Amino acid sequence: MSETEINTIPNEEDEEKDGYVEEEDEDFQPERERAGGSSEDEDEDDEHIDKGKSRSKIDYSRIESESGGLIKTRRARQAEKEYADTHKYESLAVESIPAKVDSIWEELQRASFDRLSRKSGEVGSVLDTSNDSAPTTGTQQEDKVLIERNYKFAGETVNEKKWVARSSAEGHEYLNSLKFKHQAPAAPAPAPAQPSKIVKADSSESRRHLRRPLKRQPLLEQIISGGLRPKLTTLEKSQLDWASYVDRAGLNDELVLHNKDGFLERQEFLQRVGSAEDERYKELRRQQLAQQMQQQDGGAP
Repeated sequence: MSETEINTIPNEEDEEKDGYVEEEDEDFQPERERAGGSSEDEDEDDEHIDKGKSRSKIDYSRIESESGGLIKTRRARQAEKEYADTHKYESLAVESIPAKVDSIWEELQRASFDRLSRKSGEVGSVLDTSNDSAPTTGTQQEDKVLIERNYKFAGETVNEKKWVARSSAEGHEYLNSLKFKHQAPAAPAPAPAQPSKIVKADSSESRRHLRRPLKRQPLLEQIISGGLRPKLTTLEKSQLDWASYVDRAGLNDELVLHNKDGFLERQEFLQRVGSAEDERYKELRRQQLAQQMQQQDGGAP
């Protein structure tokens, strides 16, 4: 170490010689300097804490994108999708029925009414000819139907005879069976076998006129004539029991109302609509062809 460096280091003796005392100096306060340094560190820590709080308070759901609109997070998109799925039927628009559908519906109703009126007229004529023991009053003839059934089921012969309402399920079923029975062609009755006569003639002529008698009549002829009672299957007997139960419980109107919304009724309605559309298309096609033929005939020299 050089002599100049040694001389620059202050010494207490030199300070005393110069007349300077640290304890008497008011500006020299080392404790305050230490406290000031710690306060600066605390200020820096407070600034970092404030920045962290400001970052945590930022609402990212309100940040707008460059193309416009708010930026949606995955959670927000999922919440919107769930809300749309649960409320998708609330915003359905009810469209008005076009006039074409109304016209088709009215036409089908008229055709159905005409068909039902024709069927009821046919059934009424059948009942007038078949029921000789009907009640005398006109209102009872219109409202009641006499049911006579003779059948064999499970080894027992059942004879059934009762009056039911014509509009009931059992009455409809009986009327349908009568309609099919009257529509079935009656087979010609076979000629009774005549006793053989002793004729003294040529053997060839006698053999020519001989006829072998039938052993028994066909089953269909016996059923029609009433000699043989038809045997009902389990399905047919269940159908009869169900029709009688529907009348007893008063479920006929309810079943008719619910059957209108059934699958078979809808299929029949769609078939009727399709057939009506086909008929209209064919009619328009015929008119178009007729116009073309007239134009060709008029343009020909």
